[in-house]
Amino acid sequence: LKDGDFLTPTSSVDEEQEEGQREARGVLVIGDVHGCLEELQRLHAKALSLNDHCPFRQVIIVGDMVNKGPESAKVIKYVRAQQWLSVRGNHDDGALATALGDEFRG
Repeated sequence: LKDGDFLTPTSSVDEEQEEGQREARGVLVIGDVHGCLEELQRLHAKALSLNDHCPFRQVIIVGDMVNKGPESAKVIKYVRAQQWLSVRGNHDDGALATALGDEFRG
């Protein structure tokens, strides 16, 4: 380099982050989804925006993914596809007992 020469980066850290290379941060905990897939997806999208559009290191569903709402099976499939963690709640246990019979309750 000679005096007056400048190095120009090919991309900045901010540009790389805008291209989806942002490092995951934080943990999102969601409870009582109750079979409401659309609301779950909207909640997740809102949480991402509040997290500066960074993905979460982990999302954890803390009980009651099913019952009450119209899309219990779709909620379970969605959560599994996202590879989120979940803890069964009493509604989830009730749905399992119904599906598997009374021997599950014991």
